[in-house]
Amino acid sequence: MLYCARTLLFLCAFFTAGLLAPAHAQEKPDAAAAGEWPMFRGTPALTGVSQSRLPSPLRERWRYDMGAAVSATAAISAGVAYVADEDGTIVALDLATGRPRWTGRALAAIHSSPAVRGGRVFLGDVGGLFYALDAATGKVCWTFPTGAEIESSPTCIEDQVLFGSYDERLYCLSQKDGTLAWSFKTNGPVHCSPAVCGERVYIAGCDRQLRGIDRKTGQEVARLDLGAYAAASPAVVGRELFVGQYGGRLFAIDTRSSETLWTRDAAVHDLPILSSAAVGEDCVVFGGRDHRVVCLDRRTGAPRWSYETGGKVDSSPVIAGDKVFIGSDDGILYVFNLADGAVADRVECGAPINASPALADGLLVAGCKSGEVFCWGK
Repeated sequence: MLYCARTLLFLCAFFTAGLLAPAHAQEKPDAAAAGEWPMFRGTPALTGVSQSRLPSPLRERWRYDMGAAVSATAAISAGVAYVADEDGTIVALDLATGRPRWTGRALAAIHSSPAVRGGRVFLGDVGGLFYALDAATGKVCWTFPTGAEIESSPTCIEDQVLFGSYDERLYCLSQKDGTLAWSFKTNGPVHCSPAVCGERVYIAGCDRQLRGIDRKTGQEVARLDLGAYAAASPAVVGRELFVGQYGGRLFAIDTRSSETLWTRDAAVHDLPILSSAAVGEDCVVFGGRDHRVVCLDRRTGAPRWSYETGGKVDSSPVIAGDKVFIGSDDGILYVFNLADGAVADRVECGAPINASPALADGLLVAGCKSGEVFCWGK
């Protein structure tokens, strides 16, 4: 009887600690098609997974000097990479050669990563203006003003484009003409990109709340307090959502019940997680300001591996096949084996890499703080 009682106490403690998640079937994450990376994190679910495969080692194909720091992730569609910089320049680069097809200008600096859909490029600037550009020419199709800076990268799905603003609102516009479908008022700036799964939109904001919002009506349907404000974007796979916050904690959340499945703290407590997680079939990978890239078991949150880089890691990882690609402030683009975290390749860029990699057609495009945009592949 004593043995049984001890066993029962152990199992209760194990579940209470959040080390075991509910035993629902884990779905496969959405993945961007091999020839496309049309928005930040690749798909509306923001999973950071690509079907493209890259060679090893990576070789530089071309580089392009934007003239100002690049913190936004490139979008790739139909053989063109769309890149924006902190001086407000937007360039469409031929993916094969790196030659510019057109160059445009915003009215203010751009931190928002472009999204491409239906022949248009969508992005916002720090002046609070949101743009729709013709993808072939760079001509402005329409603009939409918000009340404060736009750091959020847009998410496109069906005929909607969704993004946040520092005016504490999440916006849903028509891709065709910029008509406002709805806006949702939060209690703090919305820095993250909205993640979409089915009819729900998820945002984590500077009011510490993770919110689920009905995509058609703009009404809140779920909420969870994250304990600290969040700048990282959530990633959603079925009923599982993963997001980091400024307290240095990564959350795994059941979107149906709004309950926490598990949490995991960064190696150095209280250092923020700005990196948006990439979600594999059985793991979750993210970076942190503790300089580390970390891989956790998706079901339990148990550590699988971690690697300490030479600088903070605000770049968000991309999973492609059995590899993970991510940049660091130490100026290196790292390639890790997903299984064990061994460094498979590393490429020196000479300047901090805050932007996340964009993968398509067996190529990887990433910009850095020097203003240079690199393309690596065969």
